Amino acid sequence: MGRPATLKHLLDSHFREYDSPEFKLKRAKCHHCDTELVNENPRKVRHLAQCDTYLDIMAELGKDNAITLKAKRLSSKQPALQMAKLDKGVKERFDKQATLAVIMGARLFSLFEEPYMKSFIQSVSGNTYTPPSSRKIGRK
Repeated sequence: MGRPATLKHLLDSHFREYDSPEFKLKRAKCHHCDTELVNENPRKVRHLAQCDTYLDIMAELGKDNAITLKAKRLSSKQPALQMAKLDKGVKERFDKQATLAVIMGARLFSLFEEPYMKSFIQSVSGNTYTPPSSRKIGRK
């Protein structure tokens, strides 16, 4: 039995790295679908977990690895229920209150973009309210 492949080795076998005069950072090109992206491992993993050609090949070979397992988890998530939307006036009032809470509390504008805060707000509002982005808060 051989040593298990490292993530870097696994990713390097599915991408070709190259320099491009158009971009500052190195680029990578997927061997399966020719998608080009920044040569960073998290982006490569995300791409392969969504690359239909790669996933089809791995399924035909009957092979599972960290990436195919991630893809299965992503595809097996139950679809979100469609809830009623908030009235535009109510959303604007909530956005104003959220903006005041951030500014008056001297919090980061990105407070509502944190994953746990997003999850909390979605669970409390029943998926009806999406808080303002940091860009929107910054403009107010």
